[in-house]
Amino acid sequence: MNVPYRLFDRLVASDFPLPGLARAAAGSPADWLVASGDQAAFGSGFETVHEWTGEDGRALMGCARSAGRYCLSFYGLARFLIDFDRRRIETLPEHSCPDDTLAHLLLDQVFPRVLCHQGRVVLHASAVRLPGGEAIAFSGPSGAGKSTLALALHRAGCPLLADDCLLVEIKDGVASAVPAYASVRLWPDSYEAMRESTETEPDAVAVAHYTSKRQVYLQAGDDGTAPGRYPLSKIYLLGAGSAAPEKEIRSENASGTRAIMALVEAMFTLDVTDSDSVRRGFNGAGEIARHVDVRLLSYPRRYPELEGLAARLKAPAG
Repeated sequence: MNVPYRLFDRLVASDFPLPGLARAAAGSPADWLVASGDQAAFGSGFETVHEWTGEDGRALMGCARSAGRYCLSFYGLARFLIDFDRRRIETLPEHSCPDDTLAHLLLDQVFPRVLCHQGRVVLHASAVRLPGGEAIAFSGPSGAGKSTLALALHRAGCPLLADDCLLVEIKDGVASAVPAYASVRLWPDSYEAMRESTETEPDAVAVAHYTSKRQVYLQAGDDGTAPGRYPLSKIYLLGAGSAAPEKEIRSENASGTRAIMALVEAMFTLDVTDSDSVRRGFNGAGEIARHVDVRLLSYPRRYPELEGLAARLKAPAG
């Protein structure tokens, strides 16, 4: 049975559970269908166009193309066949890949790249809603502290909107943030810090069977059902310089070129060899840089000082 779920601002019908997503009304027309595939569908004719590698140089995933269809392979885990004409994604788990790992790969890797390939901008970014109603986001490479910083603001009264996947749109000169779904994924030390700072122990589940990260599902939106659309005022760029050794918080404007390049690098790109897709990505990054205050953020990476940083970031501008 295909169950419709809301992901970003799209409805995705799936034949396996997608934890953390709000269900849409039964019978709602889906924008995309996710279904189990078979080996024959992933046959010959695909040409590898790109591979992503880990810090140790080992290939982690690859993208192959055949006549407009794409196959995203997460080596040793699963493959996903993306058919844009049919709006269909077929899944092929490998080595008894469990459903929670399959859902994680689909929600946090595959579908963001699908949207980017269609000309939308999905960033590796966490986001929270400030008391005034606007959203701020944190973007940067894995390990830069996006999730931990967003969680600190969540505990300070700024509801977490997204962790790692954020759709950003510009319409009529106004920037909006559209979260995928509300959860936070933490390394064990960050999760323990979260437990120590809350009155009740947060329920957590494994992100996937191959990682020690834990996932905490939070309220999905103001009504507890689906994420909405929020005016986006700032994007803070975190990176190698964000771990300031001194007890000083530094926030400065990012230059236009630096902001655009950082946003392009933060996108969930599917096909880096597709010139039209790459051009759309640069155009989208340029639009965001023109309408959103993009800033470089440096701060001491120590849990006890996150409370002060959160208070500063949530304070009204002025």
